[in-house]
Amino acid sequence: MEGATHGHVELEGSLDMVLEVVSTSSVEKDTVTLRRAYAEAGVREYWLVDAREAPLACKLLRLTKRGYVATRKHAGWVWSEVFGHWFRLTEQAGGDGFPEFTLEASATRPPRGD
Repeated sequence: MEGATHGHVELEGSLDMVLEVVSTSSVEKDTVTLRRAYAEAGVREYWLVDAREAPLACKLLRLTKRGYVATRKHAGWVWSEVFGHWFRLTEQAGGDGFPEFTLEASATRPPRGD
């Protein structure tokens, strides 16, 4: 391909997963406009994170024939078909006064009490 010195210049196809972080200026775009566009493009999972207010909101939306549906959580964990793992996003106070976020992953179903 012209201009390529090594590697790939472009990829074709749709993404399997997209993660959007909602901000005050992007609420409509992230929750309506992009949600619709990603569904039309065939993106299998749409992860939507909103940390503007407590508690932290992390939704894993799964593409169905009718559009995106939220995946149910089990003790705070959610299953990703794309990655074949359970995930949980948590927030804790950081030493600098700003929140710290941790994305945990588990290949096996997490315990109910966790």
